[in-house]
Amino acid sequence: MRTRLPALFAIVALWVSSATAQSPKKAAIAVPDSVIFEQGIAYTSPDGQPIALDLARPKEGAGPFPAVICIHGGGFRAGNREGYDNLIVRLAEKGYIAATVSYRLAPKNPFPAAVHDVKAAVRWLRANAEKYHVDPARIGVTGGSAGGHLAQFLGVTGDEPRFEGNGGNPGVSSKVACVVNVYGPSDFTRSYGKSVDAAEVLPLFLGGNLETARFPHVLASPLTWVSKGDAPTLIIHGTEDKYVAHEQSVWLFDALKAHDVEAGLLTIEGAGHGFKGADAETADKAMFAYFDEHLKSNGKATPLPDPSTIKPSLYCSGFAFAEGPAIDREGNLYVVNYREWGTIGKITPDGKASILVDLRKHLPSEGDRKPSCNGLKIDDDGNIIGAETGTSQIIRVSKDGKKVEVLVREVNGERLNGLNDVALDPKGNIYFANPGQKNVYRWNKSDGTVDKLNPEPIGSNGIGLTPDGKHLITADSGGKQLMILDMVDGKGTNPRVLLKLPGRNEVPDGFVFDEVGRLYLGTWTGGVVHVVEVPSGKILATYDAGGSQATNVHFFDGDLYVTVAAKEAVFKLPLGVIGWRYSKGCGN
Repeated sequence: MRTRLPALFAIVALWVSSATAQSPKKAAIAVPDSVIFEQGIAYTSPDGQPIALDLARPKEGAGPFPAVICIHGGGFRAGNREGYDNLIVRLAEKGYIAATVSYRLAPKNPFPAAVHDVKAAVRWLRANAEKYHVDPARIGVTGGSAGGHLAQFLGVTGDEPRFEGNGGNPGVSSKVACVVNVYGPSDFTRSYGKSVDAAEVLPLFLGGNLETARFPHVLASPLTWVSKGDAPTLIIHGTEDKYVAHEQSVWLFDALKAHDVEAGLLTIEGAGHGFKGADAETADKAMFAYFDEHLKSNGKATPLPDPSTIKPSLYCSGFAFAEGPAIDREGNLYVVNYREWGTIGKITPDGKASILVDLRKHLPSEGDRKPSCNGLKIDDDGNIIGAETGTSQIIRVSKDGKKVEVLVREVNGERLNGLNDVALDPKGNIYFANPGQKNVYRWNKSDGTVDKLNPEPIGSNGIGLTPDGKHLITADSGGKQLMILDMVDGKGTNPRVLLKLPGRNEVPDGFVFDEVGRLYLGTWTGGVVHVVEVPSGKILATYDAGGSQATNVHFFDGDLYVTVAAKEAVFKLPLGVIGWRYSKGCGN
C-alpha cells in the first residue's frame, strides 16, 4: 500500500549532507577501524576502458555477508561513484559488503551502456563472492535519480539477455534481491513537459527526443519491463520534485503491485529532488531498516507467499528421470539423468545445458545394476556429493566432472543397499539415507569414518539435518510420514513421527530447509511441496510442484527448484525465500 510517512519503509537520501547521502563532490572519508575500505577496483572493461568501483566491508566476521550496490545519479551524463563512499562505509559498519560503482556516461555512451555496466557490477560481485565473503543470494541495490532508474532497471530485468552486455563474468546472474529506488524515472515517454531538464537530458541518453527515438524511450523505461517475480522494491519521492515528477513513482508502484510484486511507496510531502534535514534523516533510517528486513534474516522468518499466487514455471527439461537437484553459488543447476540414465547434467544460469559427467564411464556396473545418482548436494569446494543409487555408494564428483571418487561403499563390512539421498552439515560431514537397511549414517569428513545414527530401524528416503543441528529428519516413504531424531553428542536419539502426510496417496521424498529452519518437502505422488514447521510438524503452506512425482528440491536466489520426474523436468517456484546454506559452495 502507499503510505505518507512510514516508520519502516523509506529510501536513502541522495544529494544532501546526510550521512548516507550522495555528495556531489569528492570528500575525505572517515573510515572506522571496523571497516576495510578499498578504492578504484576495476570491475569491467568494455571497449578496453576500465570501469571501477569502491568497496567497503566489515573487518571482522567470516560471512557470508549481504551486499548492497550503490549507483550514483547525475542525469546519465554526470556524477561520480565517490559521492556514495560515506554510504558504503556506513553500510559496512552495519554488516554489509557495499560497493559504489562508476558507469559509462552519455552522450558518448548512450543507453544501454550504463545498464550493461551496472549489470556487470552485480555479476562481478557475485563472481567474487567467495573472495569478499558475499552471500550471492542477498545482493540489494540502491540509487537516486538516474541511479534510481538504473537500480530499478536491475530489479525488473533480472537475467534478461539483451541487457547483459559483454562486461565480463558471462553466465553469472545479474539478478538482485531487492531495490531501494530514490525518485528514479519509470516512464521516459511521459517525462517531457513535467521535468525541467528532460528535454535536455533524455536525447543525450536515448539518442534523440521522443519524436525521433521513441523506441529507445520505451525500451529504457523500467515500467516496460515490470512482471511477476521482479525484485521487491521500495520507492521514495517528494511531491515537489521538479526533475522527476512524483507521478512517475506512482505509476511504477501501481504496476509492481498489479503484477504481485512486493512494493512500497513513500511520499514525502513538500520534498524536492534532494532531501534535507528531517526528510534525509527519515530516509537514512528507513533505508537501513528496509535492507535489514530484506537482506538479513536476523532469525526472523520471511512470510510465505499465498499459495494461490505461486504458479510453477518450467525451468528446464530433458531428463530420463529428474532427481537431484543441487545448485552451486554461481547458479549452476545439477540434475541427474540428463538425456539418459547414469549422467549428471549441468544447466548454467543462461540456460546452456550439457552432460557434466557420465557415471557409467567412471564406475563399474554390478550385474544388471548400472551407476546412477539420486540426491545431490554441493560441498565447500563446489564438488558434487551424490547418493549413487544404481550400485549403492556415496560418491564425490569434481566440479569439472572429470574425477569421480567413492567415499562410502560399505559400513562394518556390510554393503550399502538402496541409497537414495544425501545431506551435508557446515563441517562438511555427509548424512545419507540407506532405505534397504532402514538405517541412516554420517560420513565424517575429518577422518573418513562412518557412524550409524539411528538407535532402531527407521524408514528413510530423503534426509536432512536442521540448520541448528538439533534434529535429523528422514522421509519415510513406506510409512508416508516424516521421522525426526534428536541429535545428542553426535548421535540420533528419540526417533518419532514428525508428520503424517495428509493425502491418502502422498509419499514424501526429498526436502531442504530455508535459513530459519522451515522444511520444504517434495511429494512423490502428491505433486505438491509442503512447507513444514520443525519441530512441531505443522504444515504452514502447500504449493503446486508443477506435476506429480516431485522427487527433490533446492533453493537459489529466493526461488525453489523442484525436480518433477513425471514431466522429466525442473520447475521453479518464486517463493522469495532464502534457503539454508549448508556449505560454502552451495547456492541458497
